[in-house]
Amino acid sequence: MLKKSLSVLSLFLLLNACSSTKEPISAATSSTTEQSTQTNTSLQEGSLDNSSANPKLTDNSLSTSKNTVEGSVYFDFDKYNIKAQYQNLLKDNAQKIVTDSASVRIEGNTDDVGSTEYNIALGQRRAAAVENALVAEGVDKSKIEAVSNGSTKPLDASDKAKNRRADIIFGNK
Repeated sequence: MLKKSLSVLSLFLLLNACSSTKEPISAATSSTTEQSTQTNTSLQEGSLDNSSANPKLTDNSLSTSKNTVEGSVYFDFDKYNIKAQYQNLLKDNAQKIVTDSASVRIEGNTDDVGSTEYNIALGQRRAAAVENALVAEGVDKSKIEAVSNGSTKPLDASDKAKNRRADIIFGNK
């Protein structure tokens, strides 16, 4: 009986050791706790317009050569508040939208940390934050479409910080 129990236990341990995980269990636990804490902080720090609260995945087929990215706003890990260094970029783009009667699409992006659902929601909050900043600069909200790519459009897989952004794209609405 003892021999059989040891055999079963050995088999169980062997199978668990061979299974693949993205990160060690201790790191996954602390990462989940960190994300949860940062999410609560982000919700207090960021601004979110309820009309943009429902995340929308972007349709990759809408990207054409006539659409131009006029700038990107980069964010800290798990954040969606806009840093002061991007105020001039937002003012310049707002002026261009108003002057040219242009329409824009704001695409919120994330790195690949976290679940797909979480990243879609975070990307939407980032897009909404940029949308709200443009509206505060005088842009008609009907000229802006805020959507989320989640983590589906990374700029650089080896540099997660480059993927935490919201792109301002003209000619997409």
